Amino acid sequence: MASEAALREYVGHQLPAPANDLLAQATLSHRLNALGGPDAALPASRGALVAQALHGATIGDARSANDVLGALEHLDFAQMHTARSSTPAEAGAWQVARTLARTDAGFEALTQLRHGGQPPPGNASTQLAQRMMLQAADALDPPLHGAGPAQDPAPAAVAARAAPAAGTAVGDTPLAWQAYDAAATLTTQGRGALNADQKGAFFAWRQNFRDDGRGSDLSQARERLNKFSAKTIDRVGENRWKSFFPRLVGKRSSPLSALRFGTQGVPRKTVGAEQAKFEDSMREALAPLCERPEMRAAAALSHARPEQSIAELAALHVWLEAGGFPNGRLDAGQLQQVTERAQRLCAELQPRDVGSPATLDRLRTETTRWANTDPHVLARSKPFKSIAKQPFNLERLAAWGKVAKVPADSPFWTQVSSLKDRARPPSPTADADNTGAVRQTLKDVAHDLQSSSRLRLTDGSRIGISTRGLSANLSKVLHAGAVPIAPRLDLRASKTREAVVELSRGTHGVEMFVGTARTQVRHAGIGVLVGYDVDVGLTQMRAGLTTQAVLHSQELSEPSGVSLRVARRVNQNGTGYDDGAMREKLEGVIDHVFDETTQAHGANSGGARGTWNRLAEHYFDDPDVSVSWTDTVARTVKRGASAEVGVSVSVPKVGSPFRAGAALGIGYEKTAKQTLDSNEQSGRMQVEQHRVGAGSRLIGRLSGTVSATKSVGAHDSSVGVGLVSLDAPSASMTFADDSHLAKVQLVRENGALMHRACLFDTEYSSAETYTRALDASRDQWVGLFAEQVLDEQEAERQEARLNGRAAPQQPPAREVAEERLDRHLGDVKANRRPNQTYFHRYRLKRGAAKQLDLLAAMAKQLPPAETAAGHRQIDAKVDGILNDPASWMPIELKVKERTTSTRSPGFNFALQLNTQTSATGDRELFAESIPFALVDRLDG
Repeated sequence: MASEAALREYVGHQLPAPANDLLAQATLSHRLNALGGPDAALPASRGALVAQALHGATIGDARSANDVLGALEHLDFAQMHTARSSTPAEAGAWQVARTLARTDAGFEALTQLRHGGQPPPGNASTQLAQRMMLQAADALDPPLHGAGPAQDPAPAAVAARAAPAAGTAVGDTPLAWQAYDAAATLTTQGRGALNADQKGAFFAWRQNFRDDGRGSDLSQARERLNKFSAKTIDRVGENRWKSFFPRLVGKRSSPLSALRFGTQGVPRKTVGAEQAKFEDSMREALAPLCERPEMRAAAALSHARPEQSIAELAALHVWLEAGGFPNGRLDAGQLQQVTERAQRLCAELQPRDVGSPATLDRLRTETTRWANTDPHVLARSKPFKSIAKQPFNLERLAAWGKVAKVPADSPFWTQVSSLKDRARPPSPTADADNTGAVRQTLKDVAHDLQSSSRLRLTDGSRIGISTRGLSANLSKVLHAGAVPIAPRLDLRASKTREAVVELSRGTHGVEMFVGTARTQVRHAGIGVLVGYDVDVGLTQMRAGLTTQAVLHSQELSEPSGVSLRVARRVNQNGTGYDDGAMREKLEGVIDHVFDETTQAHGANSGGARGTWNRLAEHYFDDPDVSVSWTDTVARTVKRGASAEVGVSVSVPKVGSPFRAGAALGIGYEKTAKQTLDSNEQSGRMQVEQHRVGAGSRLIGRLSGTVSATKSVGAHDSSVGVGLVSLDAPSASMTFADDSHLAKVQLVRENGALMHRACLFDTEYSSAETYTRALDASRDQWVGLFAEQVLDEQEAERQEARLNGRAAPQQPPAREVAEERLDRHLGDVKANRRPNQTYFHRYRLKRGAAKQLDLLAAMAKQLPPAETAAGHRQIDAKVDGILNDPASWMPIELKVKERTTSTRSPGFNFALQLNTQTSATGDRELFAESIPFALVDRLDG
């Protein structure tokens, strides 16, 4: 119904004209079409929503619909708390208003209908309260399908029917009633008249919570926030060994204590940003270093090989001045600069500066020859052959200090040490035994949180059983002599429960997550060992081949908790985002939950409800802060097979059952299914995520083995039962990995999609698969980057015109874009690591988002009798839009890195009983994106 023709057809079908008033239908269609739409692509969207609401209110004909619209225009929202319906048209008007108030798009259409594009009376808080009264009445009085409303649908009438008995505790009344009462109080008496419970209810409804009964999202959010502030934060100071046994059974978890492992590279910036900063540091270090006697030419002339030393010194000068060489190597152009620098260094020296004027004369002659020689020839001759062959890095600068015999207490070494720190910033380890230090560390992370960064802290326990290593040596039963034949059975089952704290940043904003992650693992495998036993001295050696098949391996993870988000806003100039203000608000959120520790321990804390009410008071007027309850379900199913060659020896003791050895093998692992689903129903900002993945990889593995065997039965026909094996040190390598993951994220604020934050990512586990996929869509990305090049070149030409200069010579835009893409691929290949993932990122187009918003609004307005069929039709249209490539636009190529530190002390022999504490950091390494303004223009 987004077009005028479709709207007229709908009106003709659902709201026909009565026989005695044929003009009513044309009048109705005209009135609805005149409402227009907030987006030019959907010119009749407001009228469509109003028409659907009229139909849902059981208005049967066009004349009645016109009467209802007339009444709707004259309803007095300022007196909503006392108004009653005096005519059927008014009753229908209140019903339509309630229906339209369910969504932002519907309420905007209602406002347009009532005020014709003029600002409605009252401030934003009053308008919000009026809408909340309509919504609460709709929740307290679900619409009925029949000849018309059985009772007065006016909010005041509904509230009177639903009013609790005198003396009923606030907690025993429905949240909808609490929200209505709070909104009515605000409308009539102002915000100052609201008590703490009313503020809490108003805030909860504003955050799209609709129920506060036991087990509801709001109830869980309240309890989780209260537990974190009242208990979890204080556990930071506990002795970890004293709390070991409670943590072993899932009690007294302290995820913040995981900060003792450091922040895992968060909030470090991208490699490009860090490299640029390091290059600036190198250039800044050149001047103070050159003031040191050991970095001057006079020092080089005193060495045993002055030609070699002056060339090396000149190369170090050029290297520092350039901020480093690409790939750490000299090229022909840089070598030419080195020869010129060597010539200048010698020219600046005076005979009195050196011990041998003859040596100075010889070097001046030699450096002049170097400067006049082809660099390619010099690179193959002394002394530059060895200089060009070795990489330039800080170790080379330090080596120069040793050659020059720089004293250990010289400032030279301080400069070198400072440069090394800047080359790879260390990940600081926080004082996790002090709540003040933990608080400050979290704030420091929030203050500099970079794009796509995440710090995840967990603490919990794992309980499980495992038969890994359980086998039966049947060689005696089968009369196989010294050839062991041992079938194996590998069954594993475990449950993990961890408390989780996360700080993260995405395109939609930053957030602090506090919750619990429950994980179940099921694994079933079989195998067989075939080998040969050899007596060697006092022991027995066994060499064998073990083949195994993983029949089924499943991991089910279910994180749940409260997400405290701060929305990312466009700056006042409309040229980008105000990320500084966003991160500052996240610091404020951290301060609030830590300050709440004191309040939660007070005598009149109010428990979980009190914690929520104080949060509501703090952020009552802040439109940027969102509180959601997040439930996520992630499932991974794998199968595979492996072959392993191993050697083990029995412990040299008569009758000892123990064996130790090593094994080398290769395995094939196939991810049959990998999914993640999360669809929040609460919060001003709601995030919906879906992921689907698959793939396979080969895994090479070198490991130690520790096992034990017990003979069962008569000596001649005994069976050697291999007991469950212990974990031993191991190393693995992954290759031929073609795993990939498709991820969709839809972010809504107040029910409307934030199209800039709605993303479709294709994620790859290996650089090879990523680059192959990128080559397949190369034209698309080159075209995107060429748009940026064209903008930059136009800016250069405009600057030249303004300054009266001739237009600069510029290469073709696509050629520059090709070079940029090739540099990105080069960076990916040069820096690839097993802990990296690679992304192609697309963004939902604004037009597609508006279509989806209209469909979502219509889905929430469906009459009860049409809900099932209507949802099927709308879902089909939504899927069609999301699956259409034209709905998405490419915006970014990205490489991320994950580092994790984990400690799991406990028992792990057949029965698994461990505590688990870990810190995980995700950060962006490389990103190729285009400017904000260009993305928005291309989306126009």
